[in-house]
Amino acid sequence: LIANVIWAGVPRLGFVRKDQADIVTFIVRWVVVLLNTVMVVLITGVKLSAIGTVTDKSVDPVLHQSEELGREAALSKQIVVLFLTGSFSVSYIFFWLSYPLAYWQGIFPIRTGLLGQRLPVRVSERLLEPMEIWLPWDYASHIQLTCSAFVPLFLADPPDSCSTSQMCGALVLWCLVMYCAQRLVHLRFSKETFFTTGRLDRVVLYAWAAPVSQLAMAAAWWLSRAWHLPLAGKLALCCGAFCTSWAVYSCFLYRALEHRKVITMMHKKKEPYNQAL
Repeated sequence: LIANVIWAGVPRLGFVRKDQADIVTFIVRWVVVLLNTVMVVLITGVKLSAIGTVTDKSVDPVLHQSEELGREAALSKQIVVLFLTGSFSVSYIFFWLSYPLAYWQGIFPIRTGLLGQRLPVRVSERLLEPMEIWLPWDYASHIQLTCSAFVPLFLADPPDSCSTSQMCGALVLWCLVMYCAQRLVHLRFSKETFFTTGRLDRVVLYAWAAPVSQLAMAAAWWLSRAWHLPLAGKLALCCGAFCTSWAVYSCFLYRALEHRKVITMMHKKKEPYNQAL
């Protein structure tokens, strides 16, 4: 539902350039799906917190802490199941099935004659035209799924299991599967799509600061728990680590991109106009 709303709404905003529409599609899809994921995790945590009773901290602090750690471990396992059965699998199976369905959606009115027995050739070609390369959607999925894989880093796990390693292992497997699948989807089942500027790639590179900063925030979270800081102190330390990491990443990336631009201009081949045609 979210994907269909974005797909139908962004082209109607009246962008002059396609790269601008791609950037907005990427940002909206990434932010909205990430917020939806956060809400699902919060709802799962609230449901788990409503199960059972927790011993008062003043009565038995050790038992209270043990029960809290048990709740975190249970939430971490539920997050793994939630992501593996949803974000990493089911959504992409339906996405891949959309390509043959789109093909048969064009074949059906031609074969049955729903649009007329003498359908013009150009109309038939448009009906059989495949979908474009959904590069902004793929970029958004890369960052959103990486952020999802790092969520269990904020939760405690029992010594015999590690939810983060399971999520990262699933992320590596997902990358291998997507590499093979996208070679077919992009090069065989999608129509020729033009990306004439590097603006979308530049925005995506800056957006990768989110999962990188998430790692810094996870380190700050566990540091604040080791120091037994109050909730306000934990939030301040985590937000500071996240913003600092984002700023440092953006600064180094900006310098790298500017350096690359200078190198490109220095080694750019100059040729007459007639030879460039």
